[in-house]
Amino acid sequence: MDTKSKNNHKLAVLIILLVILLPSVGMVRLYPFLDRESSAYKENFYTDSQFLRQIIYGNYVLYTEEAQRKEGRTILPNQIFYPDLKEAENSPVSEDMEEAWDEQDAYASALTDFKNNILQEYRSWQSSFDNVRGNLEYQVLDENNQILDQNVTGSLLEDLTRDKDEKYLWGVAMQYDQGGNLTVLNTFGENSKELSNLLESLGRKDPVDDYYYESYYGSTSLSASYSFQFPQNRTFIYGMTRENANAYLSLDLESRYHGYIDSGVVYQTLLFLIVLVGLAALLIPFIRPLRTGNEKIFRAPMEAAFLGFIPLSLIVSSIVHLVVITNEGIVTKTLKQAGLKNPYLIESLSVAWNLLWWCLIFALVYWIVSCLRNVFTLGLRRYIKERTLIYRLFAWIKRGCVKVYHSFDHLDFQDKSNRTILKIVGVNFIILALICSFWFFGIGALILYSIVLFFVLQKYFNDLKTKYKKLLSSTNAIAEGNLDVTIDEDLGVFEPFKGEIQKIQTGFKKAVEEEVKSERMKTDLITNVSHDLKTPLTAIITYVNLLKNEDLSPEIHRSYIDILEQKSLRLKALIEDLFEISKATSKNVTLNLMRVDIVNLLKQVAFELNDKISQSTLDFRWNLPDEKICLTLDSQKTYRVFENLLINILKYSLSHSRVYITVEAISGEAVITMKNVSAQELNFNPEEITERFVRGDSARNTEGSGLGLAIAKSFVDLQNGTMHITTDADLFKVTIRWPLEKQEPPAPENPQAADTESPLYLEDPQRREDALPKHD
Repeated sequence: MDTKSKNNHKLAVLIILLVILLPSVGMVRLYPFLDRESSAYKENFYTDSQFLRQIIYGNYVLYTEEAQRKEGRTILPNQIFYPDLKEAENSPVSEDMEEAWDEQDAYASALTDFKNNILQEYRSWQSSFDNVRGNLEYQVLDENNQILDQNVTGSLLEDLTRDKDEKYLWGVAMQYDQGGNLTVLNTFGENSKELSNLLESLGRKDPVDDYYYESYYGSTSLSASYSFQFPQNRTFIYGMTRENANAYLSLDLESRYHGYIDSGVVYQTLLFLIVLVGLAALLIPFIRPLRTGNEKIFRAPMEAAFLGFIPLSLIVSSIVHLVVITNEGIVTKTLKQAGLKNPYLIESLSVAWNLLWWCLIFALVYWIVSCLRNVFTLGLRRYIKERTLIYRLFAWIKRGCVKVYHSFDHLDFQDKSNRTILKIVGVNFIILALICSFWFFGIGALILYSIVLFFVLQKYFNDLKTKYKKLLSSTNAIAEGNLDVTIDEDLGVFEPFKGEIQKIQTGFKKAVEEEVKSERMKTDLITNVSHDLKTPLTAIITYVNLLKNEDLSPEIHRSYIDILEQKSLRLKALIEDLFEISKATSKNVTLNLMRVDIVNLLKQVAFELNDKISQSTLDFRWNLPDEKICLTLDSQKTYRVFENLLINILKYSLSHSRVYITVEAISGEAVITMKNVSAQELNFNPEEITERFVRGDSARNTEGSGLGLAIAKSFVDLQNGTMHITTDADLFKVTIRWPLEKQEPPAPENPQAADTESPLYLEDPQRREDALPKHD
């Protein structure tokens, strides 16, 4: 099914490409037909207003050249067409002119600009007439029909009358009377009446009017007093032979272009094909097996589709030029000039160039129609919501307005900063309102207010910059390691940062202290581990060497073996403790949680250590509750905690002193407290005593690994409890806290069942042995 769908979609793509390509090929194939249809309009180029305007400009150019030849010098156009300007330069300024121009210098400057503009305009007439002058025959006659200027021999008017059909394509005779009024005497060629009307319309119009009306034809302008002077008592005769007409058309691409435009054949054909492509874009998606019309490229927003009309219209408006330069051989000529010599390659590139532009037109049409057809498939309402950027922009603006509106609901007008801002805005509004009330004079007041406001804001921002630099220098000093930086100045809006910087300093100091402590403890750890491992290992090596002596008596030999066993077991216990604490600190310990009565568990530990307690001179004072305190704990790990703490008490307590052990429930917590008097002076940090290999006996004269308290604390932490050690003179106190469960289950009715749930204190020695938790 998927393969079939993909094949159908490929077929749809092929059909769309053909819909775009076939009309393009058709347009290129129709180029000869388009040329034939526009040829009739090309031959009547002389009825085009642009061409006739060039002829009228020729009247002014030939009239100026005649005047210059007559005077034998260069005469400026303003002296010919605005003769009154010379008198205006030498005459004083009238009151009316003075009021119009305010002062004489301004009037003189306007005269100079006016003359320069006339000269510039004459040069454009000259350039326009030169485009056609080389292909024209002309004569200029005075009021007595005497020839003043010509580029032919004989009478051009007689030649036009005699050979108008055989030799000349068109011609015209125009006469200006004594007042400069133009009359078309005769026209030769087709559409003579139309030609006469166009020439008289163009020839009677002021040629400067189109370019300088706004500047020179107002009530206070120069041309209100000085108007254009047309040629007087002159007859201008123009003719163009058919040979010259062909030469002119071969050079004048614009005329050929107008022939295509006037015929309308290109646009009519293009419009017909655009309609066909548009219909194809509408109908092809209805062929369901093709599965086309909903591709991502056709889901563009409506605005993008409408923007597509811009390049489409630009290409369409210039496409006639493409047809003209192709039909006239300009494209192939350009390719030859580029160095291409193969005629087949040149022709292929010319066709490909044309096909590219036509395909672009029809592709744009197909895309625009395909995008807009979703109006019918989705419906107008849904299309506007889903396929228009304006709707999304409107929705975004609406959400923004609603957000701003609701922000006022949460605006706290009791806040000092908000009240200050509102006061500033209100005062500024009142000042601007007062300034606006002064109308024109308010501009000066506004300038003054802006200057004052600038200096006020400058002072405020300079103060902010100074305080910010102080804050920045302090933070840079802290970053460089100076943690004792103090900021005594008032930081204004940055004042809250002062307290935060002090917090940062305190945090940095604490971090540094912790790092120093950590490095020191790492060093101590290595030293202590080396010492505690080296001591039994040295003994083992020593006694092994002693056993090598074959002269030893059996009794000494056996005593050495006992010592080796003792030291080996000591080394084994030390290594096992080390592994135990490593697993605990790395959280790599599996807890076997169960319901444990910590009161009975503590009694059980005391019973196991009863021999050592009896041998010691310590007086144990037990304060244990009668009721059970049951917690969800790992019985083996908890047993180890109590055992390590009691052994620590037996090892380091002052002889003949009392030991206090208390278990109680306080404020939702089970609290175990153990207090004893130390035999040695307590000159260590209580917070560090629970670290690995740290012992109160700094000389390490007593037996011990320094891991007991560390293991105990790690097991308490793993079971969500806390173990805290404090000292007061020689008093050593350990406090363990575990949170009590909110709802404790009711006590079991059968004592036998209770004994199986947790290791409790049992009187029978055999049962005690069976109930003890197994531990390392």
